[in-house]
Amino acid sequence: MFAFEGHIEAIGAGEIRGWAWVPDDPDRPLIVTARVAGTLLGAARADLVRPDLALHGKRGGACGFVLPIDADALFIAAQKAAERGDARLELAVTRLEGGRLGPPIAWEARPWGEIRPDLAREEAAPAETASAFGALDRLDETTIAGWFYASRALHAHGPLILDLIVDEVWADTAVAVTPGWAERVSERLNGAPILPSRMRFRFRTPARLRDGRSHRVAVIVKGRDGMVIDKAANVHLAPSTAGAYAAFAMPPLAPIAADADPAPFDGPHQGEYDRWIGENEWRPAPHGACGPVSVLIERTGGGRAEAEALRETEASLSGQSVEVRSLPYGPGAGRTLREALATASTDLVAFVRAGDRVADGALALLASVASEAPTAALFFGDDDMLDGLGLRRRPRFKTAYCPDRALTDAVFSGLAMARGGAVEAALASAPNPIDGEMVCLKIARTVGVAGIRHVPRILAHRSMDPPAPQKGRTAFIAALLRAEAERSGGASPLVVEGEDRRVLWPLPASETAISAIIPTRDGAALFEPLVRQLLAQDGAERLEVIVVDNQSTEHETFDAFARLTADPRVSVLSVPDPFNFSRLNNLAVAQAKGDILVFVNNDIAEPRPGLLEELVRQATRPDVGIVGARLAYGDGTNQHCGVALGIGGVGSHLLKGHPDLARADHGRFRHVQTMSAVTAALMAMRRGVFDAVGGFDEDLAVAYNDIDLCLKVTAAGYRVIYTPYAAAYHLESQSRGLDKSPEKRARLDAEKALMAARWGDALLADPYFSPNHALTSRDLRPASPPRAATYQGWSGLSSAAE
Repeated sequence: MFAFEGHIEAIGAGEIRGWAWVPDDPDRPLIVTARVAGTLLGAARADLVRPDLALHGKRGGACGFVLPIDADALFIAAQKAAERGDARLELAVTRLEGGRLGPPIAWEARPWGEIRPDLAREEAAPAETASAFGALDRLDETTIAGWFYASRALHAHGPLILDLIVDEVWADTAVAVTPGWAERVSERLNGAPILPSRMRFRFRTPARLRDGRSHRVAVIVKGRDGMVIDKAANVHLAPSTAGAYAAFAMPPLAPIAADADPAPFDGPHQGEYDRWIGENEWRPAPHGACGPVSVLIERTGGGRAEAEALRETEASLSGQSVEVRSLPYGPGAGRTLREALATASTDLVAFVRAGDRVADGALALLASVASEAPTAALFFGDDDMLDGLGLRRRPRFKTAYCPDRALTDAVFSGLAMARGGAVEAALASAPNPIDGEMVCLKIARTVGVAGIRHVPRILAHRSMDPPAPQKGRTAFIAALLRAEAERSGGASPLVVEGEDRRVLWPLPASETAISAIIPTRDGAALFEPLVRQLLAQDGAERLEVIVVDNQSTEHETFDAFARLTADPRVSVLSVPDPFNFSRLNNLAVAQAKGDILVFVNNDIAEPRPGLLEELVRQATRPDVGIVGARLAYGDGTNQHCGVALGIGGVGSHLLKGHPDLARADHGRFRHVQTMSAVTAALMAMRRGVFDAVGGFDEDLAVAYNDIDLCLKVTAAGYRVIYTPYAAAYHLESQSRGLDKSPEKRARLDAEKALMAARWGDALLADPYFSPNHALTSRDLRPASPPRAATYQGWSGLSSAAE
């Protein structure tokens, strides 16, 4: 317990104002809380500077507070107060103790009537009154994590951005999220309800904290507030050991059980998505002349529930601004898919599943897109999900069409539309489609990327518990690919049924030579195990490993070279020049004998079994130019699942540090897919493609050389893909360290400027990163406003709300 002084000065206009401090312990600010019926309405740290309090010597004036009332919490409190007959506003003070709020000390109890209705207004407090508090509750060799409470005033218009500061220098940036992993913030706030203002944050522990020295660490709210979450921590971590990676265990990318807790970062939290809908979602525009549209509604069974689902879908169609011809098919509908398609005589045919609701104006929007793109045959949009209360959740913001992902994932979920002629062509040859999504897939495989348009708008609201897909999809896809292989005279891939369908592309008929290139400067404890693990992979009898030595000096390094080169498959290329990643790799390629080039950082660890074979399978496909791998940090969190252009100005790894890649973004990254770029930390490509585009650009010595290479390969007409089936650990920056010196920052800025000059607007129009996702976050947060105007030449039909 402690003795404090304070005064409640005003209650009104959506906030409570006053001051509070502890004369005997002025260095620790108090936290003021307001509750009604046990529900936390708001909390604020009493550390705002007020000149009037400074005149009276009260903590130098830094003990004022403005406590905003949370409108959501007020609604909950009103319900509880009515149930309990408890109508008091209870004010208390507390302090942070060991990362949690200590026991509250009662301050005042006032009648419920003093909380006037105008308190429910969501008005942002002035910038100088915003406040946040919280604590670091994990700081170890791998993770810095914690929690905080922030008023709505801080993040009414988007998620909070936090900066990690080490020794007064910026180290990393993260987006705060509603609790979903580790401990819940309610435990820190004495049982307060989980609302958007109760947030968690997580950073990767920077490598330089593990140098055995003492460092000062703090987390601050970025932007106008600049609030320190808690007192800076003095940290002393033991130096990292060279063999620490040996204990890592790669968590499998396995599907998650249906009853598992929601995944962290699995889409925006509900308050965030509600705001996005209200502020940014498109509104149906008056449509021009449009003929009727046949809508095929898939029924997967009979019974009352299925009949009700059909009625919900047809009700959403009745409000469309075009003439709709509804054609249910499937069990319980009295007609097959082929019979329904034979009945559809319109120029445009749409596909939807019973129970899903078509968004207002969606059919007219797709019809307008079809009118403006006469050479396109297939159109699909985004969707979200409806919970049991009919609330919209978990948006699926899709990307441009990817032929690989369409084989294994629900790319055409929600609402899709095709031209009648394309539908007829899809029915004219085997195999016979079994549902609407398979019709779309067959059309897509025929017309290719140029004939498909993704419309980046929410066009359908899907049931949270959709029926299971029809059996036979895997057999249909296998037959479809087999027919394509027969027409081209090539080998047919193997389609594997499982929790996630997988396509195993054939290995080359001839013995394909493989060259793995590993630049290093010392770091024998890293690269020697890596080389031995690569040599033990299936297919490694055709592998040569070229270790590029760049100014190594340690005896251990040369001893490792001697041991490794005893195997005739290993050689060492000495390049004593200043470090230039691009030049090191280009020189190695010049002496490499392989048809397949595999670029590998020396801090890659424990490549998973089958990695080499998967890279070769993908890299030898004629339309594929580069293959990138799935990489994880030592604790299993994601390090790389593809690069999104535009984040940070040039590009950045998506979902970096994400703890559960299996569920993120509806499980998207469990699938092989086209990306605009992947990391050269573990990348494979055919030598012919590498030579055709001129290799790595040596003007990009350190940064962005892999993104530049990917963009050159794409411009040459090839695809860049990411595969989760080639996986390893990446102990990032273990050899070179981080770019924090003024000289390195200047070099990084110069390379960023070169990329901007070379690629221009292409860096802001990534077709494989939805324009509905923000460029300010790697965690797939909603963009406000969406960037649809820069996407695929999108014209802004039925534009976003203004």
